[in-house]
Amino acid sequence: MNEALKHEIEILRKEIERHNVLYYELANPLISDYEYDKLAQRLKALEAQLSEEERSESPLDKVGSDLTPQSDTIPHKQRMYSLDNVYSPRELEQYWNKLSQELGKEPRVCVELKIDGFSINIFYQNGELNYATTRGDGIQGERVTANVLTLPSVPKEINHIHPIEVRGEIYIPSDEFVALNDERLANEEKPFANPRNAAAGSIKLKNPELVRERRLNAIFYTVGWAENLTVNTQSGLLNWLTSKGFPVSQNHKVCNSYSEVQEYCDYWENNRYSLPYEIDGIVVKVDDFATQKQLGFTAKSPQWAIAYKFKPEEKETRLLEVQFQVGRTGAVTPVAILEPVYISGSTVSRATLHNEDEIKRLDLHLETQYS
Repeated sequence: MNEALKHEIEILRKEIERHNVLYYELANPLISDYEYDKLAQRLKALEAQLSEEERSESPLDKVGSDLTPQSDTIPHKQRMYSLDNVYSPRELEQYWNKLSQELGKEPRVCVELKIDGFSINIFYQNGELNYATTRGDGIQGERVTANVLTLPSVPKEINHIHPIEVRGEIYIPSDEFVALNDERLANEEKPFANPRNAAAGSIKLKNPELVRERRLNAIFYTVGWAENLTVNTQSGLLNWLTSKGFPVSQNHKVCNSYSEVQEYCDYWENNRYSLPYEIDGIVVKVDDFATQKQLGFTAKSPQWAIAYKFKPEEKETRLLEVQFQVGRTGAVTPVAILEPVYISGSTVSRATLHNEDEIKRLDLHLETQYS
């Protein structure tokens, strides 16, 4: 391995590990999921030239961890994996063709909305909510039981006496997200970058009453460890969860061809802002559990599922001026006044710049016209 290749791999590994900490532990990402995955794809291409032993040190084979240092943790009874992502119809079709080739036929899949939230694992014993944890590092999660109990949408008791882990996503509704950021700006606090960060930052708060005020919600979509569960398909499991009182997205669909899957993805990419919560993509899962078992897992992801991620919506607008807002404590916050632009379901005309470094990073400046 030449020195230039070795150096680039080392730089990329450190950069990806840094962004993992920012995203999972601190809920404060500096780049989008799309930008992160581009870094990961570049590293994967370079690591293909390494020996198996050298690749074993890669951060790409590790599930990102949201564990807070010295936190109270509980081992998952069944591991929680993360999903591989694709960003284009071409990549999604390649995944479909790979599945079809391996199975010897086109797969039957269940397609679901990918909620932009924070993964949760809830364990029920004798029909009662026993504890709740974050995904953590996939092997163990951080205990957040008291906070999850404040969510009205989470069943505290279910009609199923056998031990079971129920898994889903904690999220903040779109209108609550806007209101929360407005409140944080009024209190001279940094606004959350997106709803996922807001949910992640809220569910770990030390005061459950503050969590209750955030008006978090939940949607469930799978189980981990489960005894005496009689369903054998993902679509059947979603119906079973609904029957037990769990909120489940009612927009899932069973598809038998790639054209059906792509039609579903196209529809929701164009209509995602009609929902009361944000989605950042579509999850495609092989429907039959026996086939899922046949396909198995990689080191960090199931081979029977993929996330089709929407590209972040981007629009250009014009910076009209920068105003400097003085808070009640005397703190000065620069605010960009923009030519109004409609993006992500709302019209944006102002953007907080936070500090001087942010202005420099974005290269924002007032042009001086000379006569």
